[in-house]
Amino acid sequence: LWLFVKIALFGGDLESRAKYDLSTHYTERHLNERVESSAHGRAVRRWQLLHEKYVATSKSGRVQAPHGFWGHCRAVWYHKLTHWDLEKFRRFRVPTQFIHGDRDPVARLSQGRRLARLLEGIASWVPLFGSHFVHAEATQQVNQRISNLIMKAMQHNNELRAAEGLPMECAEAAAADADAEGSASLLRRASEQQWYYSCVIA
Repeated sequence: LWLFVKIALFGGDLESRAKYDLSTHYTERHLNERVESSAHGRAVRRWQLLHEKYVATSKSGRVQAPHGFWGHCRAVWYHKLTHWDLEKFRRFRVPTQFIHGDRDPVARLSQGRRLARLLEGIASWVPLFGSHFVHAEATQQVNQRISNLIMKAMQHNNELRAAEGLPMECAEAAAADADAEGSASLLRRASEQQWYYSCVIA
């Protein structure tokens, strides 16, 4: 509850809101790294660049509306994984994984561990170093995990096609595409071939 209260209190101050959002979206290690900035003509802390970006976004009017904020709060605060949700996951027989920032103050690691226990044998839980925006902080690892998941989806698709007597997708070709073009090529191929997979990043 204190998390939502702090956000609500900082909502009217763009500078403070940006500072608070950064503290929940990224780890201190990521924010304190120095990166080259053409705008500043020197290396600066990543925190400074992101803070300027967050404030500029808010000033441009692309800030979350109050009803959206409170709707977000309600979804986070009240949502639970019900028995019916678990049953749906059990019937959802496609490769599934949950990627979780292990220093996420919003979706805490203890919640991820509990989810992993509840979904053992159904979906894989992948904790990576990072905060709430782990996809931006650990981009390479997240992309690799998604690529691996898509390869599993391809294998799953091949099993279905083999059962129906249809030609199978070539795993070697897909792997070569991944090496040459990265996970983006696999994502395109997954979309074109309608491979079914599920990935949730928390």
